[in-house]
Amino acid sequence: MGRRHTGLWIGVRVQVRVRIRSVDPILACTTLVGNIQSIVSRSHDPMVHAVVSVCSFQSGDPTAPNVIPETAELSGTVRTFSKHAQDLTEERLLALCRGIEASFGAELRLEYLRESPCVINAPEPAGLVEKAAQKVSATGVIADCMTMASEDMSFFLNAVPGCFFLIGSGGEGDQVLGHHTEDFDFHEDALLVGASVFVQLVEDLMVES
Repeated sequence: MGRRHTGLWIGVRVQVRVRIRSVDPILACTTLVGNIQSIVSRSHDPMVHAVVSVCSFQSGDPTAPNVIPETAELSGTVRTFSKHAQDLTEERLLALCRGIEASFGAELRLEYLRESPCVINAPEPAGLVEKAAQKVSATGVIADCMTMASEDMSFFLNAVPGCFFLIGSGGEGDQVLGHHTEDFDFHEDALLVGASVFVQLVEDLMVES
């Protein structure tokens, strides 16, 4: 169970449109994909957490393999733990797009969406949850946890102090699988753990009051 859960999701979409007939948007985009890999490895401080991923590449008509398409579109995510890293990543993405425009004569449009802020637990509520969780499972609590997962709960925690905690949903001895993999299986017994933590938290608060 995590005392601190932090994540940021930023949608990134790059659309390339051809201005002259000899420009190949697929070539322009594949070059951009390669250049994007330099953002984390060469532009960020190596001690700063950042992930930049291109997760979709759409272009062309598979039924017309001899036709150079007019447009290509990339999309992906950027995940960081700081606003400075966000700003630097957006700045570098824009600069790389401008460089591709100059190199290939293509027109690039960058859409950089900062959709959810970091999830940061307030110290007091996090301490109360950690205390309750330790009573439920003394050896199963991870008090300091950071993850790149994004979470809408960040909007609530930015408005009201609170705590967002994670519950392991794998069975004993199971291989750890990501939530977005086809083999992921949710073990419903984990719901009992979560409910028990909330019940213990209520009991603790009643005693303190």
